[in-house]
Amino acid sequence: MIYGSLYDLWNQNYIVVGSKENVKYFTRVALGAYANPMLYVSPNFKCILVMDEKNVASADPPLLNR
Repeated sequence: MIYGSLYDLWNQNYIVVGSKENVKYFTRVALGAYANPMLYVSPNFKCILVMDEKNVASADPPLLNR
């Protein structure tokens, strides 16, 4: 699972770059030893997590809070 790599994104922990008229948002995504500290996040970005109901009880609580 990669959801642990996306916590900065889900926490809206963004690096804001640009002027008020041309603002861009970046976040960090880590996959194993690889980390991209400046991954662009579109203002229209949406993330939907689909999980089997039987797996909810064993899911990480921080994941369920997002």
